[in-house]
Amino acid sequence: MAVEAGSWAKEWERAKTAFEKNTKSKKPSDAFIKAIQKTKLSTNFKAMDKAFTDYRNGARDKKDPLDKQLKALEDLDKALSSAKKACAAYVKVLDTAWKDELKKTGSKMKLDSLNVLEKDLEAIIVSGEAQLNMNKQIVGKRGKEMTDAVRSLNVLGKNLDATLKKGALFVAQNQRNSNGDETEALKFFSENILKAARDINQNVGNIAKLYPKSSTENKTGEAIFKAMADWASKGASASDVKAMKTMKDMLDLNQKMSTRIKAIASWRKKLGPPPATV
Repeated sequence: MAVEAGSWAKEWERAKTAFEKNTKSKKPSDAFIKAIQKTKLSTNFKAMDKAFTDYRNGARDKKDPLDKQLKALEDLDKALSSAKKACAAYVKVLDTAWKDELKKTGSKMKLDSLNVLEKDLEAIIVSGEAQLNMNKQIVGKRGKEMTDAVRSLNVLGKNLDATLKKGALFVAQNQRNSNGDETEALKFFSENILKAARDINQNVGNIAKLYPKSSTENKTGEAIFKAMADWASKGASASDVKAMKTMKDMLDLNQKMSTRIKAIASWRKKLGPPPATV
């Protein structure tokens, strides 16, 4: 469920297409169309993609790679800031439109689809922030070992934030699917639980290792890691997923996933700087 760095515009198109397909409607009103056009999300995400591509290309510049990379990261920072504002405007318009529809029709399905789209947008933004933060540190160290930057809590924490957003998206997608066909809903959960859990757990495990084994940070992180390990390693073969037979079973597991994501976010928020040497 991870968002690929530098492919943010593509991820947005995928999310938008899925949203339109699930809601069976592209635009609910003329006013809505005008508001969507003003947000220019595709333009924002393409600007992020270009800046990230420039950053990667800058590393191959023989004359002054550092200079070109720093400029590209500045461009990514500006594009990301614009995208965040555009996303906020887009979500506000969607939220109002679908809540009005809920009052008229009582249909919750479209609101569930909106929730999925909002979380996908959040995941794109957090992924961009993670890449900006990590690569700023890498470039800023002027050739120092990359592993030194990757092990920093700041970098790993941003990566964890991104995977938690994708995990929340997975939960929202399952909630939306509960309005539809039971067989398809169970199939989606089974096919996607491994990646959703694995992406989160990889970051949890790496962060926990930054702290002494006797510390609360490490012990809590290890406990969280173990709680998610079955899904992260076995996926559909995990005993509770294999035993899933009904929509209620799926929603129970989905709630468990949601609870774990909240627990991990809480742990992450409380983390202080790790000691220099563990």
